[in-house]
Amino acid sequence: MDMRLGVYVYSIGTLATGVLNLIWGEFDPGHQPIQAWGGHIPGQQVFAYIAAIWLIVGGVAILSRRSARWGGMALAIMYSIFAVFWFPRLYSAPHVLGFHINVYTGILVGVGSS
Repeated sequence: MDMRLGVYVYSIGTLATGVLNLIWGEFDPGHQPIQAWGGHIPGQQVFAYIAAIWLIVGGVAILSRRSARWGGMALAIMYSIFAVFWFPRLYSAPHVLGFHINVYTGILVGVGSS
């Protein structure tokens, strides 16, 4: 029962993220920093809509035992892509903010929060 509660909470969070991406048509810079790859990424809004639908479908899919495995894989792929969004900051942030352990810790926490 406790594990099922966790799945419901995860699903609600994923659905909320997908709905917000769908409404705004863009990624949240705090959690999905695609802007770290550059200011003018072609097709960024289209990718935001695709990611939004992917998150919504995956969030719904993990609620059913029949589709939970597929939904979990879909969400793992999407959140892995969001984690990759943070990697350019491993290079740029220390050059701007200095080479301190706090800078690297902040970036790695961001990768883990994706």
